[in-house]
Amino acid sequence: MQGIKKVFFLYAIILLIYEPGVAFTADNIVLPDPKIFQMDIFDCLPFLQENSRNKDYVCPKQIIYDIIKRKITGIIAIYDELVKFDDVENAINKDYEKWRVKSLDNNQVDVRVWRVESLRFVIQLSRDDDGDIQVIFMKFYDRS
Repeated sequence: MQGIKKVFFLYAIILLIYEPGVAFTADNIVLPDPKIFQMDIFDCLPFLQENSRNKDYVCPKQIIYDIIKRKITGIIAIYDELVKFDDVENAINKDYEKWRVKSLDNNQVDVRVWRVESLRFVIQLSRDDDGDIQVIFMKFYDRS
């Protein structure tokens, strides 16, 4: 029970840290960093605070984590409708353009996919039913 309280406390802190912002450019959009896939959930809080208080950056309005055995295995970052889809796409392309899977692009419903083989995760950029932009980082499933 004590572990569950710690996880809920961590979620509450994370929700307080990240504030929705107004879109500026792709250079200002804060994306989840896949480095936290390697961290224990309780060790990543200082790492998550980076850039979150700086008003020059656009942070997600909501972040959802998948956690298995105290390791983050998935991240969903949701940006409000003021953030432009193209700006988020360009922000992802800055670091991951060579891993983009253009054959999975769907311009009719705004879906983009990057499969980062070397780091063992996939990124999906899409728009939800409310018009908000979703960025999903999902670690490859480890069968061992």
